[in-house]
Parts: sequence; structure tokens; C-alpha cells
Amino acid sequence: SDDGKLRNLIPRIDDIVSKRSEYINKGTQEIIRSSRSKVSLLLPILLVALAMVVFLIPEVDIIYKAAASLALIVTSIFVFIHGSKARNNVQMPVDDDPYEKDLISLMNEIGIRHQNVDSDIHRLMQIRTDLENIDSMNRRCTELKLSCVEAEKDYIGFLSKFGGKNGYDLAIKNSSNVKVIESNIQLLRNNLVRSGFDPDRPLPEIQYIDIDTTRQSDISSELGSLDERMKSILDTSELDRLIDTSYTLSSKKGCTLRDSAVLLLSSIIVQNACSDLYEDVHPGVISTADRYLGMMTGDRYRIDTDPRRTDIAVISDEGTKGSKQWSSGLRAQVLLSLKLAIAKEMGNGEIPVILDDVLLPFDSQRKIGACKALAQLSEEMQILMFTCDDAVMHICESLDNTNTIRLD
Repeated sequence: SDDGKLRNLIPRIDDIVSKRSEYINKGTQEIIRSSRSKVSLLLPILLVALAMVVFLIPEVDIIYKAAASLALIVTSIFVFIHGSKARNNVQMPVDDDPYEKDLISLMNEIGIRHQNVDSDIHRLMQIRTDLENIDSMNRRCTELKLSCVEAEKDYIGFLSKFGGKNGYDLAIKNSSNVKVIESNIQLLRNNLVRSGFDPDRPLPEIQYIDIDTTRQSDISSELGSLDERMKSILDTSELDRLIDTSYTLSSKKGCTLRDSAVLLLSSIIVQNACSDLYEDVHPGVISTADRYLGMMTGDRYRIDTDPRRTDIAVISDEGTKGSKQWSSGLRAQVLLSLKLAIAKEMGNGEIPVILDDVLLPFDSQRKIGACKALAQLSEEMQILMFTCDDAVMHICESLDNTNTIRLD
């Protein structure tokens, strides 16, 4: 039914529901009256039956038969009076009951089929309850809408502190960038500490370098000459161009001098850092590379650790071989040993080593020795080797201390 129509019928619904108890009491009184009528009819029936028994028995005294006749007369009078009252108290048909007629009319207006009084009353009460629930939900919806408006105002007020939504998004982005920068700064400090430098130690003093000002003097002389010529020339466009050129050259000279100073200072810092680093690491690198080369070649070749040598040489049963005497396979083994040793000594075994098809120059035997050596070295540091060589893949799969992954 229409919601507005139901609300207009609420007074009638309340009236019908409130008269239900009166209707129930009325039905109860009718039932009691009917019961009393039945009981009152039972006594005359008994008296008639008793009189008939007296008349049917011949031996009964005439006095008793007279009493029975009197009882029949009294019973007839009682039945007549009772029948008159019953005719006066005839109940009106159920369909003519005003309460039920109002109930049926109301149910028809609502659009619900009439069943019985109790069922209809129950449905009317349910409709009344549903309407109250709808009103409650409407009030709740209104409160929620007001809350949404207040929340929208608070949201706009919050964003106004940042100049709007774009300003808030920019603040979030800047906050994320600050975190990234702080993380990078911390990472840089940690790397400097691992390299043996003190990040809090100030940089060395800048040494000023004498710069040749000959070119500057020549330009100054040229400017003076141009100034003299300017006085004798009416058209100064060429002079203006030359002046602009001189200013440009002067500016470039200053930028060049600054860049040169920065590069020179950077070169000095890097050279000093490398010198300090390799003085500490170089002996360990040679020793570690010698051990790695022995593992790869089955101790057939070892690196010559004689400090008097200025180049790298290997020792074998055939004697000492300089770098120019190495075969391509031996050269690849020595270079791989040195790379692994540098990674091990500089990273203290904490930095993983990534190798990409480094065994391509190796023959079959050297590949087997290299893979076995790398498997042993993986106990000291993590080694990640990528290869497209099926032979290397099969060798690694046959070793115990390896984990192979095929990428399709």
C-alpha cells in the first residue's frame, strides 16, 4: 500500500485495535449466556421424563400422578417463557457485527484480503509497527545526512589547512620523499662506515691552485683595443656583439674554473680513498684469489704472491707464467678468481656476488672445476650465477651445495 495512505489510516487502525478487547468480551458473554440457556433447559427435560415414568407405572399412587401432572404444567410454562426470551435475544449474524464490518472495510482499503478477526488484528498491529520502524529509520537517515554534512565540513576544513586536496596530496608526496631521502642518507652513511670512513669527519681543507691568467689578460687587452675602436666607429652593433661575446667568455671561464676545481678536488679525494682502501685490501685479495684459483684448477695453478713482482703471475709445475703467457682459459680462471676475491675482501662475505655467463670462455674440464669451486665458495658468501649454457646447468644440478632454477 501507499505509505501516505497508510499514515492517513493510522487513527482507524488504532481505533480498531483498541476495540478488540471489547469485541472479545462481547463474544465471551454470548458464550456464557448460551451455556446458561442450555443448563436451564436441562431441568424441565428431567421433570418431563420423571412425569412420564410416573404415568407409565400403574401401581403409583394417584397423588404422585397429580404431582407429575402439575410438574408437566409448570414445565410447559417455563419452556414457553424461556422460548420468548430466546426469541428476544436472537444474535445478529456475524456479518452484521459493526466491529467486523469496520475491520473488513479497513482491510479492503489497505488492500489486504480479510481472513478472520485475530489474523486481521495481528496484521494491522504489524503494519502499525512497520510504520513506526519506518519513521524511526527516516529519523535515523536524517541524522546520518546531517552527520555527513558535518563530516564534509570537517573534511573541507582539514583540507583547507593544506590549500585544498591538491595541497594535501602534495604534502603526502613530500612526506614520502623526505622518508626516501632520509633512508638514502642513512644508507650512504652505512656504506661510508663499511669503507672505513667517518661520515662525521669534515672534509680536508681546500687547497687553492694558482690559475694561469694569461688568457684573461689577453681578453682584457682585446677589450681595451675594442674600446678604442668603438670611439672611432659610429655603428656600434659589432662592438656590442663583441662585448656580449666577451661577457659570455668571462662567464664560461668562471664556470670552467669552478668545474675544474671541483673535479680536481674530487680526484684527490677518490685517489686518497682508493689508496687507503687498496693498501688494506690488496694483501687479502691476492691471498684469497690464490686460494680460489687453486680450488678451480685442482691446485694445478696458484697465484705468485711474491711482493717483489709488479704484475700478476701464476705458478705451476711448468714454472712461473706471466700474464702474456696465459692461455685464454687460464686467463678467464685468474680473472674470475680475482673478481671473487675482491668481492669477498671488500664485502666481508656479506655482499652477494652476481655472475652472468662468466664460464663461456672455459672448456668442459675448467667448467667442472669452476662450478665445484663456486659451490664451495657459496659457503662463504652468496653467489648468484646466470647462464644460458646447458652444460653449466647440468654440472650445477649434479652438485650438492647448489640450488638451480630454470627460467622458462
